[in-house]
Amino acid sequence: MEETPSAAKLPDGVLAVSTLIDLISIPDDDDDDDRKMLAKAKSADNDQNSVIFIPSDDDDDDDDDDDDSVVVLEHPPSTQHFATRAEQETSDAKLAATLQSAETKACDQRKQQDLESMKNSHAGRAVLLVEKVIHLLQKPEYVKEGIEPLGKDDAVFLAEQVFAMQAELQHQNSSGNKTPTHVSIGYHYTSQVNLDSIRTDGLLTIEDRQAAKHTNTRNIAVFGNGIYTGTNPHAFSNYGDVGLLVAVLKGTEKRVGSGGNLYQKERKDGKINTVIGNKVLGPSSLEPFYDEVILQKSNQVLPLVKYQRNKILPVVSYNNNTKFADMLWSIHERVQQVLDEYFNESVPTTLTRVSK
Repeated sequence: MEETPSAAKLPDGVLAVSTLIDLISIPDDDDDDDRKMLAKAKSADNDQNSVIFIPSDDDDDDDDDDDDSVVVLEHPPSTQHFATRAEQETSDAKLAATLQSAETKACDQRKQQDLESMKNSHAGRAVLLVEKVIHLLQKPEYVKEGIEPLGKDDAVFLAEQVFAMQAELQHQNSSGNKTPTHVSIGYHYTSQVNLDSIRTDGLLTIEDRQAAKHTNTRNIAVFGNGIYTGTNPHAFSNYGDVGLLVAVLKGTEKRVGSGGNLYQKERKDGKINTVIGNKVLGPSSLEPFYDEVILQKSNQVLPLVKYQRNKILPVVSYNNNTKFADMLWSIHERVQQVLDEYFNESVPTTLTRVSK
């Protein structure tokens, strides 16, 4: 015969619910309060974690005003509940990780949308281009050698001007012109004292210098007015103590050899955007080492990177094998990739390292 579970281990006055119900019998003529007490006990019996405490008769003698009601006490949570809590916590952690992953993905998508939106405007592309050039120049070996971006905010403004010039040439092409709109890299040398104005205003033609009220407005260059650049960092390094790596939008080119200041009308009319001269080898030579690339408008040139001329010299026989020259060529390649992305519709430029 199966024994009734003992309540001996419970405190005095406390019985398991099932045992208590078996023991309680309420006559029909008892008042409603007693029936309510039994009903509460039966309800508690459905909860395996509950026990019932009923005040004893001695308690009634002490204070007739006490409420002789059923008190339901809670057992400590079972190990099963602990397991359930751990499972819930694991589930909550998984849910949190899922939500975080979804938020991160949504954030990445918004960033990508913002990026694509910026690429649709001159201002947006100018910001992205300059930021990318600045980022690639942060390598410690570049910083150690004094290779630095020329600027940021002003560079963004100047980049916008080149984008606008490129768009103008592209618009002309829609009317039947065949003006090249490719942007490549050139080199320009200047004096340290000119850097602040170049950083702010860019490299300027004589007309633009006059408009900006610069003190130097003379034009004594062999090939006439324009912004002079070279194809390499060596050939014209005697023109200043600071070298600049610049983006150039050549447009329509005209090679004049050593012929001097020619094609003035065509330059003024905009039919020639760039003049290429070579004082050393004459008009019959295509040797580019001493080529002087003269841009006719200020918004065809974007100064991006500066370095000290003394780092590039001396170069034995101009063989380009010095460590610094190699580093500068590496930067040339990387900056051209950025220009290709933002100016040249992501079409890679085939590069040839110009040497003597």
